[in-house]
Amino acid sequence: MSQMFWCPAAPVLTDEVRHIFSDLPPDERFYSEMRKGTRFKAILGFAFEAGAWRYEPDLTSVFSRNPGESLDPRFQDVLLSAARSVTDVLEMVLPFQIRDYRIGMNFIRVTCSCDTIGDNSPPFHRDGFKRSLHICVERKNISGGISIVSSDPRGEEVLYEDIILPGELICFDDESLYHMATGIIANYPDQPAYRDMIVVDMID
Repeated sequence: MSQMFWCPAAPVLTDEVRHIFSDLPPDERFYSEMRKGTRFKAILGFAFEAGAWRYEPDLTSVFSRNPGESLDPRFQDVLLSAARSVTDVLEMVLPFQIRDYRIGMNFIRVTCSCDTIGDNSPPFHRDGFKRSLHICVERKNISGGISIVSSDPRGEEVLYEDIILPGELICFDDESLYHMATGIIANYPDQPAYRDMIVVDMID
């Protein structure tokens, strides 16, 4: 696989997947560069064993930056079902075998208003995984949220800079490339405004 690629992943956008974002818990991870209170997240660790994807609670702590983070029991069944439907589709659209990796699947909603910018990520960074895959599920009443992938930490050698639309994904080498996403702001004050993403991190 090249260092990064883009492709549509429309089949992943089932109602089951879309609906879970409204119930995500607040993301307690602290980024010094980001505003608090606009980010919601759940993360699950998976490994492919004995012919099936299996939820591995111990893997969650490997991918999470929140010490002791675990899956909220209230959302466990629906999140696990949605995550398995995502892996099924990724196995069909990716140019490599995702089952060769252990994965952390992040369901993330970033909210905003006309007065408050929603921060999607820190500046250019690596998360320290083998590969990272970003799927856009929904963009509602927002401007911004531009995904950028660069070969250097200053963003001088940009390989990708665009809005990932609902039903699209990008995948890139997280060991050699740097990434970020710009903040979002609401277009209209009287409507909900948010960006829903699934981020799949991979390790050997």
